[in-house]
Amino acid sequence: MGRRGGHLLACLLLACGCASLRGTSDGDVASPKLPPLSVQQARTYPETVTGRFVPLADFEDVAGVRAGRAQQHDFALSPAPRRTSPDEPPPPPGEVRFTLRRTRTGIGALEVLAPTGRELRYTPPTRDFTGYTLMSIAIHSPTIRDDFRVQLVTRSGSWVSRRQLLRAGWNTVQVDIRRPDRQREVDLTDVRRVAMGFSDAAGPVRFVVDDVILIDNARTLQPAPDGMMLRKDGLDYTVAMADGPTYTLSAGTDGLWRLGDHQAVLAVTDAPRAPPQREALALFGRRRIARVELIEHNAVRVRLASTWYFPARRGAWASEAIRRVRWTYTFYRDGRRVTHLVINNAGGRKIGAVRIRPASRCARSGRPAVDEIVAENFAGPVGRWSWLCVAANDAGRPPPSAETVRRRYAHPATIRPVLVGRRASRSGQAAGFDASEGCYVVHARAGNCRFVVVPPSDGLESPVFRVVGRWAATPSVNCAGRAVRRIVRLSDGSILFALPGRLERPTPVEVAGTSPPGET
Repeated sequence: MGRRGGHLLACLLLACGCASLRGTSDGDVASPKLPPLSVQQARTYPETVTGRFVPLADFEDVAGVRAGRAQQHDFALSPAPRRTSPDEPPPPPGEVRFTLRRTRTGIGALEVLAPTGRELRYTPPTRDFTGYTLMSIAIHSPTIRDDFRVQLVTRSGSWVSRRQLLRAGWNTVQVDIRRPDRQREVDLTDVRRVAMGFSDAAGPVRFVVDDVILIDNARTLQPAPDGMMLRKDGLDYTVAMADGPTYTLSAGTDGLWRLGDHQAVLAVTDAPRAPPQREALALFGRRRIARVELIEHNAVRVRLASTWYFPARRGAWASEAIRRVRWTYTFYRDGRRVTHLVINNAGGRKIGAVRIRPASRCARSGRPAVDEIVAENFAGPVGRWSWLCVAANDAGRPPPSAETVRRRYAHPATIRPVLVGRRASRSGQAAGFDASEGCYVVHARAGNCRFVVVPPSDGLESPVFRVVGRWAATPSVNCAGRAVRRIVRLSDGSILFALPGRLERPTPVEVAGTSPPGET
């Protein structure tokens, strides 16, 4: 092939998009099959959405950064325990090595074999962790574990994280490094070592580490209802009402996530009589781990959930047949806060009684308002309770409409289906009202439904509806001849909307849309 032919072939290769191994414009080394490393990390770790993050170790060859293979020298196993006698056999050797076989992003990672009693220690190139809220670590575990811990060793002291849940495969471990109670114990301006290990390991543990990243994820989340602000800071979620309180869902010293001063107090006992009024969880056991979840945030409402796991043995939390307590919180723009509590005591000691004491007077579906909920002679193993609290104003007093709001939750409107569609009839719902979410639920058929809302004699203010179904595009909603403009599509395919204004007479509502092809 002549020189002209060689130039032609080169041009054709570039036109076809063949990648070069030279650094890209942002300094990353591209792979013929992989996008730049920064793009992979942004896709893999959602908390980097703010753009304020710095990789400490990624085991990749990036321009201006220590070579990926050389980064393994920043990691080492802790010294082996000293033998107590000369006859004791020497401890098994550990292993820390660069690997190409299994990675989370890029082409390199660190494979570790940690003998019993030894941890992986990392000397970060950056000691000053201030200005960041999270340390994210990608960990690959061959099995389910719940004993992974991270330790920060600083000039003034050290701090050890709560247990972290690991599933089999890749996990993103997020350590909140800016909690006020932690800052008293550690000096984030001088972090000298990061240690990670498995506190309950009875034998050698093999795992893979990739992408150790410092992240500042503090941000306001959108969309949110008018007059409500939703923020995430580290692992905490904050819901702030314009004319009401601020709710922060955060982890306590025991690792369980609670809603601060607005958290209901839960007490369980093995005796059939009412438990004490203070929190009592000893019946579930000492081993406890929690997860927090942002279920939904849109123009109508915000929903958060906290699940407390109480496994009887390590790694058992992933089973469906395990003790757990799940709190789901639903916030509406008018100050309503609906809490749904599920206690699953499968495999645990028998529960005799349950006491739930909300932070303020609450309403329950079909019942009068109460200050506490007591279930004696608990039948179990699963119990479910839902209640509504009304946000206090800036002066700490409930609004004048609080009693009416509670009454509408306890005795909701009647939903009369017309022609097509059918009422939801799941357990715990009355007249199409789902007490666990604080909204009305209607099922659509072939993308359409019609129903009439019959309000109570004293009217109904801005009721919220969730219509279950699937649509090829967002359907239209018509209320008494007027179009409802704000329609939210949820992840399960259903739609959510609030009827504007006050309903004082039977009001027809129509949802009209087209189902996806092949669905009826």
